[in-house]
Amino acid sequence: MKKFLIWATGIFAAVLLLVFGMMFFTFNKIDTNTVTDEELRTSVSEDQIQSDAMSAFSQLTEDEQKAYIRVVKELENKSDVFYLEGNTVTNDQLERIWKAVTQDHPEFFWIDTYEYTYRPDTGEVDKITIRYNMDTDDIESAQARVDAWKTAALSGITDDMSSYEVARYLHDYIIDNTGYDTNAPNNQTILSVADGASVCAGYARAYQYLLNEAGIFATTAQGTTVLNQSHAWNLVKIDDEYGWIDPTWDDPNYTDGTFGTRDYTYFGISTTDLNKTHTLDTSLTTYPDFAEPSWNYYVKEGLDFDLDQSGAFAKITQAIEDKAAAGEKTLTLRVASSDQVDSLLNQLSYDSVSSSYNLTYVRNDYYPVILFMF
Repeated sequence: MKKFLIWATGIFAAVLLLVFGMMFFTFNKIDTNTVTDEELRTSVSEDQIQSDAMSAFSQLTEDEQKAYIRVVKELENKSDVFYLEGNTVTNDQLERIWKAVTQDHPEFFWIDTYEYTYRPDTGEVDKITIRYNMDTDDIESAQARVDAWKTAALSGITDDMSSYEVARYLHDYIIDNTGYDTNAPNNQTILSVADGASVCAGYARAYQYLLNEAGIFATTAQGTTVLNQSHAWNLVKIDDEYGWIDPTWDDPNYTDGTFGTRDYTYFGISTTDLNKTHTLDTSLTTYPDFAEPSWNYYVKEGLDFDLDQSGAFAKITQAIEDKAAAGEKTLTLRVASSDQVDSLLNQLSYDSVSSSYNLTYVRNDYYPVILFMF
């Protein structure tokens, strides 16, 4: 009987050891994977995107932000399946998190969508399965093309360039090296721009990606346009001022290259002006009413005129003459109102500069912007 008790006690001790060992392993696993409050604070303080008030990350609750960081880590490791031990969220929260991750991270061009399982008793997501839009070998090949494109794009940035000059340079680089093509493969990602042809989503995500790589905060906004089409463009912060930029609508390829010149109508505009042609999707991010930033293209380049100010007309004709003398064929400028567009065109019809340079023009339907050709 004594031997039996010793044997039974030994079995019981072994079972307890196994159970506690499993519990220790489980708790250790949670401690290893779980994003803590401290890790969240560190991540926010060190990450350019997460720390910005207009990132998609900043729109999430703290619990969602922790799960967001977990998802980003798994995507960086290209995980197929992972669990959310310690940072569980509901399926509705996971949808917001996924949208925020894809909005903040255009570099994850190889992800497609996700699936999940959840706990019926709590509704919390348990397991996440990531679906990729290409296999491992194709990802490596595509990443090499993206890296080469990024290196080429950023190589044109010099130490003496201001943030405005960097943003304008990258805006021009994408426009000059990308054809607008609705049939382009991978056209919702930066890969399509790296391959030379895309649509608005590719343009916006590529611009966001390059700006972020250059140390300038940018995010991709989505919504619709006056053409009743889904559209994507950018919110950019330069010198602590936010402004809207739409590289797609600034690309002459978007209008079939009719005029063959880059536009800057949508480089640094206010929310009020944006709303004339764009409607924002605010299902995740609520955007303040941003005023026009001081780095608006026409303001920075001295091409913003008010004909009610003395000498404005003379400055315009001088700008046309200077462009022509430099061998350029176009000039885009802005005046204070649509009425001033009419007034300017009327004055030019009587001025010698018009006949001297065989001046023709195209006016914008929504903004007091005029493209002159000569």
